[in-house]
Amino acid sequence: MSGKNLLAKFLALVLVSGLIGTAHADIITNIDNISIRQGGPFGDGDVTLTGGATIAASHGNNPMSWNLTVSNQDLDGDGVSDDSFTFDLVATTTDPNGVSIWNQGINNSNAAGNNTSFSNVNGITFTVANVVGTTTGGSFPIVFDGFTGTTVAAGAGGADAPANINRAVDINGTNFAFDNNPTANGFVFQQQNFDFAATSSVVYDNQGIADPDRAGSGSLVARAFDFQFRSVMAVPEPSSLTLLGLAGCFLTIRRRKK
Repeated sequence: MSGKNLLAKFLALVLVSGLIGTAHADIITNIDNISIRQGGPFGDGDVTLTGGATIAASHGNNPMSWNLTVSNQDLDGDGVSDDSFTFDLVATTTDPNGVSIWNQGINNSNAAGNNTSFSNVNGITFTVANVVGTTTGGSFPIVFDGFTGTTVAAGAGGADAPANINRAVDINGTNFAFDNNPTANGFVFQQQNFDFAATSSVVYDNQGIADPDRAGSGSLVARAFDFQFRSVMAVPEPSSLTLLGLAGCFLTIRRRKK
């Protein structure tokens, strides 16, 4: 019998015996509306600041990052929510004053290197790095698929001022606008979520006026994010790789004996 036929029978036997793991579809998990601001993260009890602390106010950073832990996930399809992983959310800016985080969210620092009110988000980019984790049931690696949304917030007005929010910003190249015509004086705070197809980064740019035909005020802050992760299920078990290697060696030996 030829070496090729022996190899075919050997691999068939291995497959029948179940020693080579069957490829499974990747499992996706969406972590939505995670608000990154002082005292947070907020929005989902399964997402915490790694180490158990909370986010402190900080100003004049470039870059700035937060290491987050995601727990209680079922990413191996075993019906048990016991998978967890960590990742870094990283903010960088083209603004020379750096990035601030405070009780409303994330924006550029002011010229003094701090921030006590809404500022702007022009030139801030958010990325994810250093995803660390595997599933408990199958030891499948967990990877970042992309951002699927972000929440931007705007505030304006006061006790003796009209809450006239008139701001716009590009998010990943698409314009996003707040346009609020006040009926009375007072402070107004608005939040809106912007959804998009999974992408590796969220870029805020070209902050300006939403309606150039009227007066406008208000500032912007990046407040929350939607994330998508998945487990890479189609990974051969080490025993499978070993068997495939032995099969290759077996074929080589047969050829040498001819």
